[in-house]
Amino acid sequence: MFPINAIFQAKENESLGTRAEIVARLSQVNTRPEQEGGATLYGPGILVSMHPDGEEAIKNVFVDETGQVERELAQLSLDRIERAFPEWIRVDDPPVVDDEAETEEFSLDEFLDD
Repeated sequence: MFPINAIFQAKENESLGTRAEIVARLSQVNTRPEQEGGATLYGPGILVSMHPDGEEAIKNVFVDETGQVERELAQLSLDRIERAFPEWIRVDDPPVVDDEAETEEFSLDEFLDD
């Protein structure tokens, strides 16, 4: 299984906002720093990283799952973030799992020298 994660940025590489603005908005989806001013924010099944730290304009936000045990919870949290921040653009392509993909069978003889 693939890890649940996402990288977001604003349109045309603009700012997503200041760290304080993003923290305030993410708190609406139950995602907050463990302690005031903490570099990482935690939500149900996820952690959110923003760089650079400080009050500068944030260009990217990285959302990652906290562990495979909480995978379904992480997916729900990521879905909530995507709905709450429609102006954020996901710049990584989520992996596509195709359970019905055909597997091409081959014979080991094909790889043996004559």
